[in-house]
Amino acid sequence: MKKVAVLFFILFINIFSFSQTIKTKSGDLLINRLKDGNFEIENNFIRAIISPKNGGKIISIKNKKNLEEFSSAISEDNFDVLYPGSETKSYNVGTISLGKNEETAFIELNLPIKDIIPHKDLTLKKRYIIDKKSPLISIEVEIINNTSKVIDIRYGMKNWFSIVNLEPNSINIWS
Repeated sequence: MKKVAVLFFILFINIFSFSQTIKTKSGDLLINRLKDGNFEIENNFIRAIISPKNGGKIISIKNKKNLEEFSSAISEDNFDVLYPGSETKSYNVGTISLGKNEETAFIELNLPIKDIIPHKDLTLKKRYIIDKKSPLISIEVEIINNTSKVIDIRYGMKNWFSIVNLEPNSINIWS
């Protein structure tokens, strides 16, 4: 009897540890944690799959009206730490939530950069946001300086490159 209870408990934990679904009362926005650890985020127009284990990248975007995959919209880099965007470090899952008045839904992923560049105590935070009124997914990127000193970094996205001084305990946001 104890073995059956233990097996039932393990099965119960496995089923519920993977299922995490957040949706609006109207059903216009949905965030669903998939069994493989990826997240599905969708509105009435598009469905995107985001993979925290695969560099925090968008790995699929589909038009829900005709089920067409937007393969050209998925680039090699969704802002990664190392050029040219082939970074496959696993991101930590942060906040998963609905926005104010249930108009948006978002997923935050975090990566301590010091795991890659030991002398830079920075955190890269990606926030994927979907709005219930448009067929778009936006990405906000924050680089957080976790130290009490200025850190010089160089960063780039596609054809855009910049050099910046990150002040102590500062946050810089790009979207």
